[in-house]
Amino acid sequence: MFQKSDCSYAAYRKILCDIKDSGKYCDYADVIKEKRDQYLILRHDIEFSIERAYRLSEIEAEEGIQSTYFVQITNNAYNPFSQESKKMLLAMNQSGHHLGLHYHRGATEQIEGLAEDIVRQAKMLSEMIGIDIDRFSFHRPPAKFLKADLAAGDLINAYGHLFFTYTETPDDMCAVKYIADSNHQWKYGLAKKEYFDRFDKIQLLIHPLSWSHEGADHLQNFQDMVKEKHDAFVETIEHEWKLFDELRGKL
Repeated sequence: MFQKSDCSYAAYRKILCDIKDSGKYCDYADVIKEKRDQYLILRHDIEFSIERAYRLSEIEAEEGIQSTYFVQITNNAYNPFSQESKKMLLAMNQSGHHLGLHYHRGATEQIEGLAEDIVRQAKMLSEMIGIDIDRFSFHRPPAKFLKADLAAGDLINAYGHLFFTYTETPDDMCAVKYIADSNHQWKYGLAKKEYFDRFDKIQLLIHPLSWSHEGADHLQNFQDMVKEKHDAFVETIEHEWKLFDELRGKL
C-alpha cells in the first residue's frame, strides 16, 4: 500500500519527468497512426472524483504532458453532466487532454450487445459535454472482456490487443507491459524509470483518487475524499436551499 509520500503531487511530478525522459510517451491515436513499436501511454480512470482528476490534469499540463481521462456516466459518486463537472472536463480537454468513456458494465457478464451499449454511452457523453469521444476503457472488466479485443464502432479500446496483453499472472515477457496503481498500490510493476526503460510498450494507469498535495495512506486518503465530498454537498445545499441557515453547523 502507498505511504504518504508515495502518492503526493511531488512524487507524481517525478513520474511525469521519467515518462518524458523515456522518449516513448504518446497517445493511443499515435500508436495506431504511426504504427509505433515503442510507446508509453498514460491513462486515468475517474472512479470517485472529477475534482481530483482536474487537479492531476493541471499538474500534467504544467509538466507538458497530455493524457487520457476516462469518465463514467453511470457513477453514483459524481455527475459528469453537472455545471461544475462539465466546466472542469472542458478545461481539461482545452489544455490538451483527451476524454473517453469509462464504461461500467454493471452486473452483466455477457459480451453480446456490449459494443452497442458502449457506443451509445460514448455518444451521450460526447453530446452532453460537447466534445468528441473517440475511446473507452472498461471499469473492473472480467477476464473474458480483456481477452475479447472488443470493437465498439470506431472507438479506441484501451484494452484492445494493440495496447494490452492479457496474462493470468504478471509477466515481464508480455507484448505490452501494463502498470497500474489500483487499490492504492502499484500492480504489475512500478512507475519508475527502470521499468520505462526496460519495456518497449507500456500502458500506465493512474487513478486520480489516490493522489493529493501531501499524499496519504490508504485510510487517510479515503477519509480526506469523504470530507471533500461532504463539503461539496453542503456547499450545494447552501446554494440551493433557502432555509439552510437553520442547519448550518449541524451537517
